[in-house]
Amino acid sequence: MERWTEEDLELVKEKYKDSKEVLLKTFPNRSYNQIKGKINDLGFRRRKNLELNRSFFSTITQESAYLLGVLEAEGSINKNKIVFGISSKDSNWFYSIVSLTGSKATVRLQVSGGFASNYPGIYIDFCSKQWVEDLDKLGFRKGHLPKIPNKYLKHYMRGYFDGDGTICWDKDNRCYISSFYGHPETLIEEIRDTINLDFQKVRKGPTCWITRGYREPTAKLIEYFPRPETYMLDRKTKLIELASKVNFLPKQQRYLHVELDGEQVKVSE
Repeated sequence: MERWTEEDLELVKEKYKDSKEVLLKTFPNRSYNQIKGKINDLGFRRRKNLELNRSFFSTITQESAYLLGVLEAEGSINKNKIVFGISSKDSNWFYSIVSLTGSKATVRLQVSGGFASNYPGIYIDFCSKQWVEDLDKLGFRKGHLPKIPNKYLKHYMRGYFDGDGTICWDKDNRCYISSFYGHPETLIEEIRDTINLDFQKVRKGPTCWITRGYREPTAKLIEYFPRPETYMLDRKTKLIELASKVNFLPKQQRYLHVELDGEQVKVSE
């Protein structure tokens, strides 16, 4: 094996934090394992998932506000990392989310993922102390809307909807409710006040919050959302488009039976 020169060692000291691709380009005659070995010999440590955009939440944009909403629904904090996991049936959406962050972390499948479908869970860890600190400043997972500019709240709401929201129809094919699952009452109240929607709580399995009324409140929610982007969940975009085409029908009965994730739920008006 070719010996490391003093010039090589200086380059190692200069480049050891760079990506795998940069290191291989800098030392074209060496394997990545050889380069990592020399980095360790010199007493340096490479951080895991270096490619992750660690300042992603330092400045709020449409994309970061959207991902903040997604993580509110589908993420969790574990020490200095954010864990993001969904059903693998939405794997295309999962990878579009990951690509926003620049992460090259290992994706893992977990058969007992806790999802209602027969698909395994698909997970990734975003290992970044800066992410955790920035999310904490934004109020992540504290039961309230995040501390972001008002112009980005609609992007946060679309991310939250893609993670834990849905739109349902009753037996007469009326677009009846939009709903959100299992989140603190304070957050739902702030969503209600921001969009001027009325919610009621339904306890059937996980707590579900639904809009009162027929198509009109759901139409209001749809109008609040930003225009669709390629990184948004495609099946929810199609659901929104379908709901926007449903004609409003007047109330015809006191009780309706609407289907939430395959279960019939009795809802009173």
